[in-house]
Amino acid sequence: MSYPGNPSLAEDVRARILTTFRQSVEAAARGNRQEALLGSDFILRLDADFELARTLQQMLAAGEPAASYRALLEGLPVGRTPPPPAPQLASLAGSSPGLVASFARLLEARRFGDLLSAAQAQAAAVAGDPKVRELVETAQSRYEAEPFVRELLDHARRALGSGHLDEIDGLLEKARSLDPTHPGLAEIDRLRSSASASAAGSANGTISPAPEASRSCAYQYGVEMTPQPAAIPNVSAPDEICSRWL
Repeated sequence: MSYPGNPSLAEDVRARILTTFRQSVEAAARGNRQEALLGSDFILRLDADFELARTLQQMLAAGEPAASYRALLEGLPVGRTPPPPAPQLASLAGSSPGLVASFARLLEARRFGDLLSAAQAQAAAVAGDPKVRELVETAQSRYEAEPFVRELLDHARRALGSGHLDEIDGLLEKARSLDPTHPGLAEIDRLRSSASASAAGSANGTISPAPEASRSCAYQYGVEMTPQPAAIPNVSAPDEICSRWL
């Protein structure tokens, strides 16, 4: 099967779409409906002619059984790695050190729009320098992926909030494949580590005093604390709990 979408798209864009579609179908087959919908939406933003993504959305809306989704992958071509620069262009690497440094700073600062505007204004220099082209392609890729990465990270935060820690690895893996430098990835990792530590503490029997017990401790030891609404009937706090709380 040839590429089932707009054939005029750049090869690296087509490869990214195919990879994302495969990941989305696998997510649907695992029952991760939201992740699959995010993936198909991202694909259609890049290529409105990619009808398989629309079919995936329709199947998800109809609640098709998980076993049926992988049929969408039959005959699908594997995304190819873009060829290396031609020798005559590779020999020009480093011919625009000032441009390379400037574009690298913009990329590090995540100023993708500014970088792409500058690249358009200096198209000849970009075309003649493989290092500059690589920076531009990276910026273009991350610029296009930003809305999708943001949605994936938002979904990961919701999964954390609801305690569905098993969903987070797949969401982060997909977000990282699109933009491994996105600052939201580190944030989710920190939140997940904190949630895992809390869960481990609970599993190990760590005592967490009830609000009324905490107030009893405060009264007993003369510690001031912000009043809290009563959650359970008044109880006397054992010294063991008070020592851990204080």
